[in-house]
Amino acid sequence: MMQITRNVTMEEWGFLSRGQYLMHDRDRKYCPAFQQLIDAAGITRVPLPARSPNLNVYAECWVRSVKRNVSHRGSCLGKRHSAMR
Repeated sequence: MMQITRNVTMEEWGFLSRGQYLMHDRDRKYCPAFQQLIDAAGITRVPLPARSPNLNVYAECWVRSVKRNVSHRGSCLGKRHSAMR
């Protein structure tokens, strides 16, 4: 997690440049060392409220519809399935 944080906050090519926000949940992987790196890069951290699963309803709905459509169409990878085509 620490290496990923260093990569995304690099000045030359990191996608989190100065003055941006990082919204994150309260998972343990966002340890104090992670928070210090983000703060040192000048990025404003916005920890999401605890126990708020419906915080981003639009994203949750989109992910749910993609999962439903992919599983509805099926993905068979066996020899028999490819021979039937």
